[in-house]
Amino acid sequence: YWNPRTRAEIDAKTTLRFTWNGLRSNNDNPGYYTLTFLDVKNVTDTEIKFAHLTPGKKYTLEVKECFTTVHCDILTTLEEWTEPEKPRVLEKTELQTTTDTTITIQLPVLQNPPGMHWILLRKYSGGGDEHHTRKQDTEKKALVMVRTERAKERKEAQARRRNRRSADPGENDHSLRIVAKIEVVEEKDPEELVVVGGDWHGGKGLESDTEYIVFIVTETRAGPYSEYFSCKPRIMRTAKRPKEPAFLGMTVGLCSAALFLICFIAALVVKLKKSRSLVVTQAAASGKESL
Repeated sequence: YWNPRTRAEIDAKTTLRFTWNGLRSNNDNPGYYTLTFLDVKNVTDTEIKFAHLTPGKKYTLEVKECFTTVHCDILTTLEEWTEPEKPRVLEKTELQTTTDTTITIQLPVLQNPPGMHWILLRKYSGGGDEHHTRKQDTEKKALVMVRTERAKERKEAQARRRNRRSADPGENDHSLRIVAKIEVVEEKDPEELVVVGGDWHGGKGLESDTEYIVFIVTETRAGPYSEYFSCKPRIMRTAKRPKEPAFLGMTVGLCSAALFLICFIAALVVKLKKSRSLVVTQAAASGKESL
């Protein structure tokens, strides 16, 4: 029985280096190793490098240890990914809209999927040179937040392949939050729009007639490896809260007044009937006493 130690290391996006340990328990050293990768070759070392590979692709290496030209045993099978390329992104904004409580964001086009769009949002705090510096800092913060969240997912081994639209910031709209994750895969048509903000403030949504700044970080993935691209921040203003039409308010007022008048008249009629009944009762009682 033996348990060889294997290791695969990434050198670059187009290069893989594999190493293995092929010593058996009976101390018989193999004469050579037969490797099956893109082709078949024999080697005597326990390490090999492959170059000019495709970025973002999974490769498999089968290693056999051979003691004679006719006696070979499968030692191990190694799998590893080349790192993905940087995201190639085509940004679009022509379909973006807002309501008084939500923002509809047009997603960029990821031209080399698979990957993910991360949407981050916070309230915009104004312009000027000082704010330009703050905005650059926030862009870096957005990228750091995405990397941290991604690392957390991997650490917890949670391969969540569903879109997420959440992250209610409570009362702190000025705090940058991840509000949506939109997965992009090669087999499906990519989503074009995403609506955010409707679940903020306990479902009341965003503040009306208020500017918010949107950050989009696009990720490409290949196994455990990722590359990121931060899109240009977008400043969007929510719509003004619609006012009730004047005639609607007048109608409600008249209906309320009419209802009050009807109730008043009904109460008055009931009261008069009770008073009249009381008078008749008293008169009848007086007539009996006189008899």
